[in-house]
Amino acid sequence: MPSHQKPKPALIAIGSNLGERRATIDYAVDRLGRLALTRLEKVSRYHETEPIGGPTGQGPFLNACALLATSLTSIELFGELQKIENDAGRTRIVHWGERTLDLDLILYSDAIIQSEGLVVPHPRMAHRSFVLEPAAEIAGTMVDPWTRRTIRDLRDNLSRRPKYLALVAPIGPRRDQLVADLASSLHASLLAGERSGGDSLTQAGPTSSSTTELHDQFAEASQSLSLERWPKSDTWVVSDFWIDQFYISAQLQFASNTCRLLPFRDRFLTGRSNLLQPTLVAFWDPPELTWNQDSANVQPHPEQVELQDLGIQSLTNSWRRLRRAYYDYRETIPCRDPVLIISSPDREQVLAEILSACRSSSIH
Repeated sequence: MPSHQKPKPALIAIGSNLGERRATIDYAVDRLGRLALTRLEKVSRYHETEPIGGPTGQGPFLNACALLATSLTSIELFGELQKIENDAGRTRIVHWGERTLDLDLILYSDAIIQSEGLVVPHPRMAHRSFVLEPAAEIAGTMVDPWTRRTIRDLRDNLSRRPKYLALVAPIGPRRDQLVADLASSLHASLLAGERSGGDSLTQAGPTSSSTTELHDQFAEASQSLSLERWPKSDTWVVSDFWIDQFYISAQLQFASNTCRLLPFRDRFLTGRSNLLQPTLVAFWDPPELTWNQDSANVQPHPEQVELQDLGIQSLTNSWRRLRRAYYDYRETIPCRDPVLIISSPDREQVLAEILSACRSSSIH
């Protein structure tokens, strides 16, 4: 029996690129309006967009969003969405393939849900123009609980120029190759080799020298991202660091010394507003056993083996600390950037997914 809780707002994304698309979306909207314990509040205009990712040769999508007020639980609502998809002839065979009807639960009030079958907010919502454009028409003031930004603000973030992709990944050859491939594919300006907060974690403890070095690294990276350096243009900028890594690093280094942490926090929050804001942060979080996969395949001179092993272990420990600190940081107020987390160990697959995310931010 459905739960009788107080009605909560739920934002649904609707898409179709097979058959009679408009009739299919009309059907879905009608079904949403007849759900038990649910009221259909608003429906956006229908937007036509080109498909991104998946097999070639697909037809254009028709996209829309619907705003509900529902007393169904998130799981109950998700189940009802799947029923509507199935009744419309939806099949799930090819990833990002053609579909008669696609219904995604984008937001469920301010809930963060991470279960095996359901993830809310939708993990790709914040960089998809074909979701945010119709969503902003009917639910512009709804707030994404991860970034604490409104739907309208997230949509406007996609209009910033130049567009900017920040990559966070384990330090090593695979990260270097990935960021180079991203810059090449996007015809982007590349900021690589900067001293990022993640690299600084290899240092030992919060010493006076590490405090100075962290401030110097932050200043150097800030200069490279200064708005004065990047006039508005229809291009991309790609970096192998995320400016927020410096604050994450400071939290780790100065965790027991607020006299050092607070001044850096103030400098970070003040300085960040004058920097290029990420359209998207891509966080590559592969399984730990693959972190140094490329390094393990290198055959150094025997005298270098011990030194290399120590270096790999140091980088592994650094990444492990940064990774854990990142997930903690994402739940705090300073973290406001849209983040796409990718856990695949396959660099080519990661490249394809990030490029798809970047291209979906530009569809209108």
